[in-house]
Amino acid sequence: MSKRLVLLTGCAVAILWGAGSGGAGIPVPCGLILKYGVRSEKPPAHFHVDLVFLNSPGGTSCRVSGFPDVKLIGTTVYGVRRQSGRSQTVNLRPGQSAHALLTWVSPSSRSDRWVPAALRVLVPSNRQLSSVLVVHWRYGPVLRGRGTYVGPLRPGSH
Repeated sequence: MSKRLVLLTGCAVAILWGAGSGGAGIPVPCGLILKYGVRSEKPPAHFHVDLVFLNSPGGTSCRVSGFPDVKLIGTTVYGVRRQSGRSQTVNLRPGQSAHALLTWVSPSSRSDRWVPAALRVLVPSNRQLSSVLVVHWRYGPVLRGRGTYVGPLRPGSH
């Protein structure tokens, strides 16, 4: 099974497996592409952005569900906690999308200042292999710990 690394300058990186079945009838994941939705701030210093997972138009249909496994990568790796709540199963045909809300707090003190370089996401799907997606982090410092979490996958791009 061959892997292909796709880089969209400053926007997204995705590891995709070829369409259809690989090898001896092993299913492969849909061709998910990760992009950021609109960032918002409410209350002050509490930020939110939708992580939008688009099934590429040339991909195959698949189901995603649960919570994406999100890690912020910088001088260290920080595993983002899951928000409480129920997840949904989202059926994605080519060209359709799902999203999960990422929330973080901007640090109030200089000693807590940490700026990640990238965001890595593992998306659970009904396929044997999950999609690993990486995007450049462009939103500044993040407080690691309380107030930083990711919500469950939901249909659409919100």
